Amino acid sequence: MDEEGSRVVWVSLIGIFVALGLISAVRTGIASSVRSGLRDAEPGSVARRLADAYDSNPRIPLLISGLRLLLVVTAAISIGLLLYLLGLDAWLVLVASVSITVLSVALADLSGYIFGSKWPGVFCVLGLKMLLPVARSCRKLLALLPARPWQASPLVFIQQPTWESISPQQKNGIADSEGNKDAQMVESVLELKQTQVKELLVPRVDIIASDVNASADEVIHLALAYGYSRIPIFEETIDKIVGIVYTRDLLRFLQEGSDSWIPLQELARDPMFVPETKSVYDLLQDFQDRHIHIAVVVDEYGGTAGLVTIEDLLEEIVGEIEDEFDLGEPKFQRIAENEIIVDAKLGLDDLNDLLGTEVEGQGFDTLGGLIYDRLGKVPAPGDAIVETNLRIEVLSTASKRIRRVKITQTVASSDPE
Repeated sequence: MDEEGSRVVWVSLIGIFVALGLISAVRTGIASSVRSGLRDAEPGSVARRLADAYDSNPRIPLLISGLRLLLVVTAAISIGLLLYLLGLDAWLVLVASVSITVLSVALADLSGYIFGSKWPGVFCVLGLKMLLPVARSCRKLLALLPARPWQASPLVFIQQPTWESISPQQKNGIADSEGNKDAQMVESVLELKQTQVKELLVPRVDIIASDVNASADEVIHLALAYGYSRIPIFEETIDKIVGIVYTRDLLRFLQEGSDSWIPLQELARDPMFVPETKSVYDLLQDFQDRHIHIAVVVDEYGGTAGLVTIEDLLEEIVGEIEDEFDLGEPKFQRIAENEIIVDAKLGLDDLNDLLGTEVEGQGFDTLGGLIYDRLGKVPAPGDAIVETNLRIEVLSTASKRIRRVKITQTVASSDPE
């Protein structure tokens, strides 16, 4: 066999296996879209038009299978021809060509599955753009074949459900069931994917943690003083959290009569780190999968931004959860018809829900962040800002941090629940 002919066969084989991988990726992308839909497709978009065209051509899956079978047969023949021209015996050609074809097709399918699973929308749209013209040109031939067996599951391009996508009648039905608590809970669940961890974490300055060199007794006293069952431990600074100590583990250790000092890292469990931009929905799934109730939140620079617990995530859905040990100041206290006192940590979304306002922030999420942004300096008691119809006055601070704030509305609003 001359060099030019060998090169042609090799190039053809490479092209065949690339095409097999592409078909596998397209098939995976379409299957993923049939199961869950593409959340970024809008009515009238290219993706939606392709979806409608797919539903009107129910034999596309059979076309994909036919093309794949054709490529596999072509690959097997090409490999056999190449081996035969190399001078191998007929039985060796048969065995080797079958073995190489099976292995190559498996690798092509695996690579296609990996890429198709990672970018299902891309390969689904790409595949439909290539296959729909073929399906139209071969319509009469394809009509002789049965339609796809999953006709009842057409390709669906949908948007992620949001509170705004629910009809007013559905909202009213939910609200009428038990006041508006059910409606608020449904809204919170639907917004979990859009809510980022940084919006509900315990900020860095509020973290109760222990130095890694502390004794077990010291950590127990810290847990009792603040009422926490999980205490982070750090080396040198809070930016280097090396573990989470569970008081249950500490109590078991002390009950065994061991010495009160032991390297805390031997008792600590590995911390879970998450970026502050992670969605609450994804973090809740991670907590469930890993059976963990607490995570360390890191910022874009790798420093500790705060902590988040499963209780914080649940409170995002059902509202504030308080037990018999939560004896701190309430988040808000109404002192007059148009005046309330609130904690500066109150989120702007919660503030808007509370007062019926539309205060927005750029780069901050809390009332304290709003005050810092508007004042442009470290606030002191008595400092005040005016935001739309609100007068916001700083009542108390701790070091550089705002604690309590008084808000006066110039226009009366409905009372909070």
